[in-house]
Amino acid sequence: MLASKQVAALESVQSVPIDGETFETVGFPFRFGGAPTAVGAAAPHLGQHSRQILRELGFGADEIVQFETHGVVVSPPEGRGLMARDLSAIADEVVARTREICRVPGPPLDEADRAATVRSWWAADGLADLHSDATGNLWARARAADSTRGEASGAGAIVVAAHLDTVFGRAVTHETRTVADRLIGPGVGDDSVALAALGAVAELLPPGSHRSNPVWLLADRP
Repeated sequence: MLASKQVAALESVQSVPIDGETFETVGFPFRFGGAPTAVGAAAPHLGQHSRQILRELGFGADEIVQFETHGVVVSPPEGRGLMARDLSAIADEVVARTREICRVPGPPLDEADRAATVRSWWAADGLADLHSDATGNLWARARAADSTRGEASGAGAIVVAAHLDTVFGRAVTHETRTVADRLIGPGVGDDSVALAALGAVAELLPPGSHRSNPVWLLADRP
């Protein structure tokens, strides 16, 4: 019956990608004129959306990791569904933040405006211990050490860094454009895209990796 021409014409069975493979599933049972329907995603894996829900409830990345460590919530399976959001959504946010930070001048020793932009992102991301040091470097903790292992054993911290400044002065027009799927503009690759991507680190860290080491984000001045 599933192979009948009528089923195909009604699109009663639709293909859905799951973990790199394609599976067939039942499509929408009803139609609306001028409003195409489609199955947009497969059923979630166990724990796939735990982080997203906790973030929406106001919990920070550090708290969520502790919940996972101590079994309060189910972690996503290793290697699949590790992120609180779909990877494409994270990539879209990195691109949007790259465009935003590229509009903010940051010549050497004049990075305060760019630091303020990054601070606003990390605050919205719920990152812990967000602060600036005496030099003007911006810090946030993406993951704390497991209180039962790392800090007691003297494990070193992991720091993921990107620099705040660019080589372009304030007189330069700070805008971006897309050319053949490439984002082009002053400071895109040096170092705006890295700054934009730092906030995703906490979300991309797989559960159980480097659990004994605290992981810090650093937006640094030269």
